Amino acid sequence: MPMKSIKPTRRRSGAGYSIPAAADQLDVSYKTLRTAIALKQAKTIQFGGQERMTQRELDRLREMFAGEDAAAQGA
Repeated sequence: MPMKSIKPTRRRSGAGYSIPAAADQLDVSYKTLRTAIALKQAKTIQFGGQERMTQRELDRLREMFAGEDAAAQGA
């Protein structure tokens, strides 16, 4: 029986998402998300000395990126 490779999760319970994990959840590149953070289009929090992103912010960004995709397809 072949072994399945399981992708390790970057999610920590209750601490929000790391930036790489948030990029995975949003299906955008790490660089795209970092750019959005630098342009203050995305908000992060500090948790235990690490920069994290809340579920609420992920939901907001998912809607924002979905809107950009729809606009690009309609053009």
